[in-house]
Amino acid sequence: MTIRKITRLVVQSFILFAIALNCAAAESVAEAKSALKRRDFVRAVTLFREAALQGNAEAQYFMGTFLENGSKGVPRDSAQAIEWYKKAAKQGYSPAQFWLALDYYSGSSVPKDYDQGLAWLKKAGNQGNADAQMELGHVFEDGTGVAKDYVEAARWYRKAAEQGDWGGTYVLGQIYEKGQGVTRDLTEAYKWYALAVAVGHSGAREYLKSLDLNLPPTVIEEAMRRASKYAERLKLDLSVVTETKCPEDEAVALGYVESSMDNDTIQGFEVVLISTAEDSSGYVAGVAFASLYGYSLWLIKNQKYKDALPILRKLRWATRRLATPSIQAADRGQEATQPDAKCLPVIEDEWLNRWGWVRHKMAFVLHRINPAKNPEDLADDAVEKEVEEDMRMFGDY
Repeated sequence: MTIRKITRLVVQSFILFAIALNCAAAESVAEAKSALKRRDFVRAVTLFREAALQGNAEAQYFMGTFLENGSKGVPRDSAQAIEWYKKAAKQGYSPAQFWLALDYYSGSSVPKDYDQGLAWLKKAGNQGNADAQMELGHVFEDGTGVAKDYVEAARWYRKAAEQGDWGGTYVLGQIYEKGQGVTRDLTEAYKWYALAVAVGHSGAREYLKSLDLNLPPTVIEEAMRRASKYAERLKLDLSVVTETKCPEDEAVALGYVESSMDNDTIQGFEVVLISTAEDSSGYVAGVAFASLYGYSLWLIKNQKYKDALPILRKLRWATRRLATPSIQAADRGQEATQPDAKCLPVIEDEWLNRWGWVRHKMAFVLHRINPAKNPEDLADDAVEKEVEEDMRMFGDY
C-alpha cells in the first residue's frame, strides 16, 4: 500500500470520526433542550457540557450563557463564559458572536474593546443575526467607538427590518419619517410602521395614526401595497393594521388619566398604571406606561437618577404583573396562550418586553447611583432584591 493511500485512509477515518462525534453532540444538545423544558437543569447542563467539550458550537454558547449569568445551577464565572463564547464564535455561531461583542462593548467580563466588539458584531450581522444588525445600527447612530454615520446605521437597521425584526421595522419607520440617513419618505415610513404593527409593535400604531391624519389616501394605499410584498414573504397579517381599536377603550383610557391627574401629572399616571395593572386593563395601562417610561428616560438623560428610580420600580412592578402569564409559561418551557384579540388589546408578551426594558434601565440607574457595583450584578441580583420591597408597597404580583 502506498503512502498516498495510507494518508487518504487516515484522512477519511478522521472525517468519519468527526461526523460521528458531531452527530453525537447534536443529539446531546437536543436532549439537553428537552431537559431544560422539563426544568431538569442538572441533566441539561451535563449534556450541554458534554456536547460543548465535543466541539458543538451551540452547546458552547449555552455554557457561556449559564456561566455568565450564574443560572441553571451553574456558578457565575465570567472568564469561563467568555472562553466558551469565543469557542462558539470562532466556529461562526452568530448568537455567540453577538454576545461576545456586547461583552467587549460593556467591558463587564473582558476589557472594553470597541474594535473587537465591532468586528464580532459585523461577523454576526453579516450572517443575518437580527440582534447584531440592530446593535450595529445603534453603534453607528450613537457613534459608539466609531464616527457617527446615519447612512450606515440605516443600512443595518434595514437588514434587521427586512427579516421582520420587531424593533427594526419600527426604527426604520422612524428613520424614513425623520429622513435620518435616508431621503425623507413618508410612504416608506408608513410602510415600515405598518409592518411593525403586523409583527406586534404596539408603539408603531400611534405613528400610523399620526400619518393617517396627514397623508392623502393615495399615499397610504401605495404604502400598504409596498408593505404587502414584505408581509407575503414574512408571512405577516396586515389586516391588524386596518382594524380599529375599540373607541370605548380610548375613552376609558383618557377618562382614567383625566380623573387621576389632580395637580400632579406624574402622580396621576402612577395611579393609573397601578390601578389598571390590578385589573389587567392592558390598553389603559399602556397609556400610563408610555408616559411614565418616557418621563423616566427624560430624568435619566438629565442625570436625575434618584428621581428616576422610584418611577422605574413602579413600572417594573406593573409590567411584571401584566406579563406574569407569559413569564410563568416561559418558566415551564411553554408558549403563553394569548387572549382573544378583540379590539387589539395589549398582549402579555408585549408587557414581558416592557418589563425587560425597565429592568435594563433600573440596572443602569443603580449603577450610576453606585458605580462601584458591576452593572451585570445589579441587573440580575440587586434589582431582584428589591422585589420584596415592591411587594410591601404594592402587593404580591
